[in-house]
Amino acid sequence: MTGLGIAGFVISIVALLWNIGLTFVRWPRVSVVIRQRVATTVVVGGTSTQTESLRLVVINRGAEALTVGSIGLVTPDNTTNLDYESQERENLPLPEGPTLPARVEGHGCLVWEFDETLLQVFPRQAELIGYADRFAPFRKWPRRKRSSTKRTRTVVSTTRHGGLPDNTTAPTPSS
Repeated sequence: MTGLGIAGFVISIVALLWNIGLTFVRWPRVSVVIRQRVATTVVVGGTSTQTESLRLVVINRGAEALTVGSIGLVTPDNTTNLDYESQERENLPLPEGPTLPARVEGHGCLVWEFDETLLQVFPRQAELIGYADRFAPFRKWPRRKRSSTKRTRTVVSTTRHGGLPDNTTAPTPSS
């Protein structure tokens, strides 16, 4: 083998590894995160109200854009589900945020906020998991990958605390 042949072989191996690395960087990688927000309003008379809202954040960590088809919140045992598609189909209130399907650009994110009125379907102290369904390319083989959507769930769940009922007395500091 000549020096020119070895150099060509090394360059082809480097090009192959470079293309594999670029494929990994460009591939859409989706993360779903839930952020909980509790706001307390205290009135001078000693009454307080507390409202809870959850923000569902869909993050694209890849360089290629992707399309989110549906989002929602579910309990771990799947007994209670708050799905964007079913809410829209039944003309019920929707979470604040972009309408679905929505495009998430590379290295971008989209945020939806579920307020107190939407969260009333879940009981207090219920553990909640967020999810996002994204469209995936259709494949004939293997059979398990024939679905046109792929569901991504949150890694860390959150607990619905529920607000204090309206017009309840706020605890006063003892002197």
